[in-house]
Amino acid sequence: MVYFTQSSERGLTRLISKDKIKLNKKVIGILGGMGPEATADLYMKIVKIFQNEYGAQFDSDYPQIIINSIPLPDVVNVEETNEIYPYLENGVKTLENAGVDFIVIPCNTVQFLLEKLRKVSKVPIIGIPEEMVKVTKSFGLKRVGLLSTRNTIKLGVFDAIEKTGTVVIKPDIDQQNQITNIIMEIMKGNKLERGRLVLERIISDFVSKGADGIILGCTELPLIINNNDKVLLLDTTEILAQASVRKVFGE
Repeated sequence: MVYFTQSSERGLTRLISKDKIKLNKKVIGILGGMGPEATADLYMKIVKIFQNEYGAQFDSDYPQIIINSIPLPDVVNVEETNEIYPYLENGVKTLENAGVDFIVIPCNTVQFLLEKLRKVSKVPIIGIPEEMVKVTKSFGLKRVGLLSTRNTIKLGVFDAIEKTGTVVIKPDIDQQNQITNIIMEIMKGNKLERGRLVLERIISDFVSKGADGIILGCTELPLIINNNDKVLLLDTTEILAQASVRKVFGE
C-alpha cells in the first residue's frame, strides 16, 4: 500500500514535543457542509493526528475546533457557481465572530473562490491547492492524475500544480461523468463497491499514462477509496488536516 498519511517518511508534518500540546491556544474554524460527512472526516483526521503523532489522551490535549456546517447549494452540478459565494462569505463571518484563529474549507470545488473569500476574511484561510503544491513538490511528482468533480476541473482549482511543472492528467468526458456520479452516490450515503472498482479502473488508466500520484480531488472520495498498491494516493482531506495541525502550532 502506498498512501499519503501522517506517518509517511516524506510527510510534511514534523513531530512536536508533547509538552507543546499544552501550550496550544489556536482555534481551528472548519467551514463545512460540502458535504457534511466529508466535514466529519476532516474533524476525525485532525483528532487522529493528535492521537497518533502527539500522544493526545485528555480532552485538554486537543485544539478547540469550531465547525460551521452550512446548507450550501449543490456545488457538484451547479452551473451558476457565483450563487454559492454569499453562503461561503456568511459562513466565514460566522466563524470569525466565534473567535477562530484560521479557517479550513474541506471542499475542493469551492477553492476557486478562495482569494475572494480571503479578501473579506479577518483570519487566514488555508487553501487546498496551495497545500497540494507543497505535497507534489515534496514527493517530487512529475505526473499526477486528478479525480474530482466536473466543476473542480472546469474552474481550474488545481491549475497551480501545472504552473510548477507537474503534469495533471485529467479524466476524459466518460470518466468524468462516472466520477461525478460516484461522488453524488457517496453524498447520499451510498459507498458502493462498484463505485470503488470504477475509481480503481480510472486510476489504472492514469498510471498507464505515467501518473506517479493520484489526487483525490473531492473530499467525498476518501470515504470510499483510501489505498492503492500501484500508486501514491493524495488525500486532500488528510493533507488539509495536516496543514491545520501545523497551523495550530504556528508553523
